[in-house]
Amino acid sequence: MNREIDNEIIHRRQRGQSIRGIARDLGISRRRCARTIRLYQQARDQESVTPELPQPTKKRSSKLDDFEEASTSVPLSICGEWRRPVCMTT
Repeated sequence: MNREIDNEIIHRRQRGQSIRGIARDLGISRRRCARTIRLYQQARDQESVTPELPQPTKKRSSKLDDFEEASTSVPLSICGEWRRPVCMTT
């Protein structure tokens, strides 16, 4: 019974319900709700600590990497980005 109530407290809190609302709906004290949530959060924090994190993956090369310098040296007027947006005035 206690485990079911604890699970319901955590589930409702994750959905965004307030501690006061959870206590009122389940007919338990706000202190019990807060304690259950605090213990759950502490357990999660302890489990998430890992001594060795995996190394970040290296960026893959692209077929377009060879052309990156050439594409940045093209003037904007050739690309067509020099056009201004048309303003509609009434």
